[in-house]
Amino acid sequence: MANESAAPSKPAPKKSVALSGVVAGNTALCTVGRTGNDLHYRGYDILDVAETCEFEEIAHLLVHGSLPTPAELDLQGLEITPAALEELLAVNPKLWQEEFAGIGRYLGEFGDRVPQALKSELQGAVQRLHSSQV
Repeated sequence: MANESAAPSKPAPKKSVALSGVVAGNTALCTVGRTGNDLHYRGYDILDVAETCEFEEIAHLLVHGSLPTPAELDLQGLEITPAALEELLAVNPKLWQEEFAGIGRYLGEFGDRVPQALKSELQGAVQRLHSSQV
């Protein structure tokens, strides 16, 4: 006789893929899943932002479209040297070059369907990164 007190096993829930690849909306605030399992706020990987930014900085990023400059930071009560602040706010050009190259490859998949304004925005960002290094 089978053990009648054992609970029946439930089938594992199925992952819906019916809407995979369907654009749900466009926003400048964030992107989801562009390179797999990722989330970006205004172009910044959320994992990087979460490790290096405070809430106020992320709020500034979302509202103003950029991280605050050193002059915009409220450092009152903090004992931080200008050198330490500079290191905290440093941009890693190599990582951004890789990111821009990945974005270019991604946009390339769409060929002529990519709006010129988007191509120009990427090109401008690449040029600004390059000019900041010279």
